[in-house]
Amino acid sequence: FDVALGQTGPLHFCDTDVLFLRPVEGLFSVVPAGQAVFLQDVQNAYSLRSWQLLRHRLRIPERINTGLFSFPRERFDLDLAEWYLSRPEMAFAPVWQEQTAWALQAGGVETSVYQPTQFRLAIGPPASAEDSPAGLHFVSPSRRYLPAWRTAGAPNKPVRAAARTPS
Repeated sequence: FDVALGQTGPLHFCDTDVLFLRPVEGLFSVVPAGQAVFLQDVQNAYSLRSWQLLRHRLRIPERINTGLFSFPRERFDLDLAEWYLSRPEMAFAPVWQEQTAWALQAGGVETSVYQPTQFRLAIGPPASAEDSPAGLHFVSPSRRYLPAWRTAGAPNKPVRAAARTPS
């Protein structure tokens, strides 16, 4: 969370395991001020159990991924992050703890996801060059697909980033 605390204005973040396959325009300006945008995940990769959400009356959006996101800095709740991270019982999946903390932050903000046709998790090798998104997040289980994506080739046509309300 040091990046959230060390800057003013909207927080823009891109993980080091996101591969851009073509030029992108407007990556961090796809949602209005005061709102957030994240990658859409293929699952609820959170370190909270459903009963914990109910017990503590916590809200989190479904299936967001924090490999690429923009978040309104003024809506970042350090007390909420500290409260969550100080509870070891909520860390049943430590690898998802940071993502869960951001999902909790997003629970209090209007949140969109990047268009999955443009930006998504790498869940397999490329089907075709025409199917090539602008960016892929290679989370640990999918890193084996990186060489195939690097050599697949993609149209060099720039992409204008778009977001939508999560389904």
